[in-house]
Amino acid sequence: MKIYLLRHAEREHGEKQDTLTKKGLVQARELKFKLGKFNVDKIYCSTSNRCKETIKPFLEEFNGEVEYISDLEEMRLGILQGKTAQKFRDTLKESGLDKDEFRPEGGENLEDFEIRIKNFISLLKNKDEKNILISTHAGVIKLFFKFLKNETITKPEFASISYLEI
Repeated sequence: MKIYLLRHAEREHGEKQDTLTKKGLVQARELKFKLGKFNVDKIYCSTSNRCKETIKPFLEEFNGEVEYISDLEEMRLGILQGKTAQKFRDTLKESGLDKDEFRPEGGENLEDFEIRIKNFISLLKNKDEKNILISTHAGVIKLFFKFLKNETITKPEFASISYLEI
């Protein structure tokens, strides 16, 4: 199975973080041609708007199945979702916990996030598709490499495509 991991195109920040920037919209249109070369059988896409918008131009010509999966979302921040990075840092400091242990109200900590992605990977391994595109987030992509290749990678760029084979 070939897995193409697509990080969403450039996004806004703060409360508009689930919206693509003008540059991100251009990146999404340009991806249409790159993605067409991969002979994708199926697409799994995060339920976030920025991931959906990133593949939208490609879907104009794609004839396969698309499945929108909430498990492909970035680490869930609960009450801090859409807040500034400074607000996150302040709340983390107030908690007195390590960043990996910290779980915002209604959100996840690192262990929760990793378990969610491990479970999705386990399900994926039982699929029959040969070429899969996953439209998702940097943190998810990093975990795919951690669990499938035992590699630590740097944060993927916006609209970048990473490749794995299992």
